[in-house]
Amino acid sequence: MDYNYSELNFSNPIGPTPFDGQGFAEGFPARRHNDKAIIDAAYREARADWVKLVGTPIDNIYGCLSHSYGSFAELIMPMHRPERLRIIAYSYEYHFLHDSITDTATQAETDAHAPTTSTAEITDLPSLENRLSGRTQIKQKMMRELKALDPVCAQPIFEEWRLFLKQGAGRDKTQIFPNLEKYLDYRYTDSGLPWVAMCTAFGLGVALGEKEREVTDHILRAWTLAFALANDYFSFDVEYEQFNESGATTLTNVVWLVMKWDGVDIKAAKAKVKTIVLDYEKQLHGKWREFMERKDEEATPELKYVTALAHHIRGNYVWASSTPRYNAEAREEFDEIESEISKTALSTG
Repeated sequence: MDYNYSELNFSNPIGPTPFDGQGFAEGFPARRHNDKAIIDAAYREARADWVKLVGTPIDNIYGCLSHSYGSFAELIMPMHRPERLRIIAYSYEYHFLHDSITDTATQAETDAHAPTTSTAEITDLPSLENRLSGRTQIKQKMMRELKALDPVCAQPIFEEWRLFLKQGAGRDKTQIFPNLEKYLDYRYTDSGLPWVAMCTAFGLGVALGEKEREVTDHILRAWTLAFALANDYFSFDVEYEQFNESGATTLTNVVWLVMKWDGVDIKAAKAKVKTIVLDYEKQLHGKWREFMERKDEEATPELKYVTALAHHIRGNYVWASSTPRYNAEAREEFDEIESEISKTALSTG
């Protein structure tokens, strides 16, 4: 499948990796953005802001980073314009922190509207009020910078984030799903990936109005589920270990659910999940072909957008296979970096 596009001058292709040959993401392109320094600085800035403004510990909470083959932002944003790169990378790191923290947050903390509290009032032992205020300050910072760069492309990002929170995404980890279809409906929104798609459009400078969304939305569900279920697959080992240690009764991960639905062990459940992921990847290839056959001569913005989404699939696979977030053996170097970030943030607060 030819996913080439003319505007790839901000990145270079990724060569073979040790993770190739497992069957995932075959036929999808993988490139790495050249501006690693911008992305790394944004990552550090987001984590430092969290430590300083929110105040909750983020030790052992792993976000975008991966030194081996590229961070999350480097690998899924190869077509992003350099001047838009920092704020999107910052936003992704905030999303990872939000996702990790809300796995254990109270319902009140997730639902409540943040009060107005100045940075100076954030305490060493942050109350719920101060934690909410800190998150609000970070979100306001993101909104200001996104709107300053491109208010038109920024608006869909805000709308998708509000929808993500309104529908309970990322919060209720005790739901019982009777079958795969119910879980897929939940995972579509819970993944936050429709928000990632709008961040992608912003990074490209593509304004997706109603007409453009009609052309591209048929691709979005297959893309989202291929991406999200692959993350379930690669995050399962870490999540399952945490689940066993926590005493929880349910694990919101499709591998665990297949184990329960089918009465099978981990190996068999992973094999089935892999088959499901590959089916969605196949659907995505097919929908790309349909798009190319139907697109008109004026569909350049939409072509740029769906080409960028295609780069996410293998980019995410390479990242998920090497990130400290899902791979314990990759954490030692990261922990040293995190310690430095935390000390710097606290000393300048």
